Amino acid sequence: MLSDEAKKSINKYKSYSGFISSMYKNPNVMSKRRRSFFRWFIDLQGTIGPKVEGTIKEEIELGGIKTLKVSTPKSDPTRILLYYHGGGYSMGSPKSHFSLVSYLADITQTTVFVPDYRLGPEHKYPAQLEDGVKTFEALIADYGYSADQISMGGDSAGGNLALITMLKLKEEGKELPNALALLSSSSVPEADVGMEGMKDDEFLETAALLQKLNYHLRYQVQIVEQKIHPPFDPQYHIKRKNGLFQQKRKYHAMLLGLQL
Repeated sequence: MLSDEAKKSINKYKSYSGFISSMYKNPNVMSKRRRSFFRWFIDLQGTIGPKVEGTIKEEIELGGIKTLKVSTPKSDPTRILLYYHGGGYSMGSPKSHFSLVSYLADITQTTVFVPDYRLGPEHKYPAQLEDGVKTFEALIADYGYSADQISMGGDSAGGNLALITMLKLKEEGKELPNALALLSSSSVPEADVGMEGMKDDEFLETAALLQKLNYHLRYQVQIVEQKIHPPFDPQYHIKRKNGLFQQKRKYHAMLLGLQL
């Protein structure tokens, strides 16, 4: 049974998502001014949201990419979580996720690094994947961490970015992170449970997705040699035919400049 506090949070979130939905448009057709305002507004949730007492944040760079380093009194400086924020590859930032990663750092007792990777539609794929690889490698080359000290994770599109970054590293024969933590990741078709039936224009032109977030599930992904479900690499998924799963691929392919 949900606690009163949980119910209050859910109602607050529903009101928030409804407001976001009313002002959202496809990033490809938004004016730069509107897109900037929308991103600023999304960032507010991390700015005004609650944080663990004693949370420390530091702005650094990983491979030339601005990154937020977050820790709490419980964080172990030798245990690293490289966390990619969600936001459909078009919004979100370390600022928008500051509140969330404050609690992640505290609960997991890790020091969290949140890169400000490049977003669409200004930056086309594979810019995001390139940034994912750069930030992981910079933790090792520039900060002296070993790969087995680093876990990688993210939510939604950020979970997808964590997964395809890890697979890219594996493909190139490089060191791999110790673990993956994917939250509501846009990586496997089963993540779309409860969200079937949305029309293309409903998904592409409105924030109906935000209104459906209650259905999102959390997944733990195991990688066993080559036996892995294909990741959400837009080059692959634009070929799928699977309800909302395909609709999400259309959206991201369009946003990231890939041909359907």
